[in-house]
Amino acid sequence: MDLTVSRSIAALTRQRLSTYYLRSPFRSHYFVAPSLLLLTDFFLMGAILVKNWNRLPGWTIFLLGLTLIALIMDWVRVYRTHSTVQHYLRTAQIENLEPGSPLETALYVAASMTYHGSILTYASVGFCLAALGELFIRY
Repeated sequence: MDLTVSRSIAALTRQRLSTYYLRSPFRSHYFVAPSLLLLTDFFLMGAILVKNWNRLPGWTIFLLGLTLIALIMDWVRVYRTHSTVQHYLRTAQIENLEPGSPLETALYVAASMTYHGSILTYASVGFCLAALGELFIRY
């Protein structure tokens, strides 16, 4: 790939992430994609619990329940963070961000960590649940 093209893609990604807090989270794939992964985790967990309820020890059901609660709490925390930052930006009447400004950089880093952290968390849990489901199918 040409260096100029990759730089323009990186600049566009940075611009989209830094303006992430200026609009509703439900209108951004940076929030919707992790939410869909979370729903997939719920589906996998439900399938494991329903299919193997009689075979699972009580502590395993408890741990899966704690995992479910932790995932929900994480999603709510991400949503509340977005709402808080968005409220701050609206009260400060900031509608445009200058590229490279300290505020734009801070928003970019926060949005990037929120997005990548959510994707990593929900995907990791999903992979563990898929492996657990595969284990129950085989044994």
